[in-house]
Amino acid sequence: MTSTSSKRYRIPRSTDLTAWMTESAGNNSEQMLMMCRKLRTACRQELTPRQREIVELYFFSGKKTTMTRVARQLGIHRTTVSRTLKRAMRRLRNHLRYAW
Repeated sequence: MTSTSSKRYRIPRSTDLTAWMTESAGNNSEQMLMMCRKLRTACRQELTPRQREIVELYFFSGKKTTMTRVARQLGIHRTTVSRTLKRAMRRLRNHLRYAW
């Protein structure tokens, strides 16, 4: 029979964990700036004009935009917006995966 350690581990409270994560996290602002630059470049180079238009309306219009609202604004069906966004995100993800 193996003996188990009698030492008990204290489970940190969520506030302790949040404080520890905040203290131990480094400043990643340079990495975020680089990622944003690469994302903008990928949008220009990898997306079709229609994909770019839908991505900009959906993510960067400034207000909480739904696929239905984007579809209405462009005069297309909501499922077209959904499929186009899915394809655009896949293209961006693949491009950014290899850009690093």
